[in-house]
Amino acid sequence: MTKIALLGRGTSLKYIQQIPHCDIYVIANRFGEELETEPVKSYLKDKTIHQVMNRWQDEPDMMIRLGHYESYNIERVIQPYTVYMKDPYNFNDGNNRYYKIIDNKFYFCGGKNRIEAFMLDDDHIPHMDTYQKRYPHHYPSTGNAAFGYATLNLGATDI
Repeated sequence: MTKIALLGRGTSLKYIQQIPHCDIYVIANRFGEELETEPVKSYLKDKTIHQVMNRWQDEPDMMIRLGHYESYNIERVIQPYTVYMKDPYNFNDGNNRYYKIIDNKFYFCGGKNRIEAFMLDDDHIPHMDTYQKRYPHHYPSTGNAAFGYATLNLGATDI
């Protein structure tokens, strides 16, 4: 059984200590302010974290500035897109300055240590919307993409 906590940025975070122990904690988008606020700051300190984050240019800036990528165990950064929406090798395709291809692998390089970065797999496509003409398919929000990642990629049985 894989237990995943999917954490958004709302007021429910003040109750984070009531969450039973999970294998992985998935955070969605920028989380800098939340990681500076108790009880979130101490609760997530030694937990395994995956971050689903869009490509907005300033999205990770606060977390980088405050050293969160070094002080928290953020093991993966996932972009909420498939390769059909955003090409990870095309850095003119809205890919921000913190992503790099090193030895043919995709990394987030916002902190002192590079973190493996991923795009969503094709098995997300049947669960995505198609109403925007500029994308062949997409989740309506990064939070929805984080839920899809937790279920489809991590095989969560308890979210």
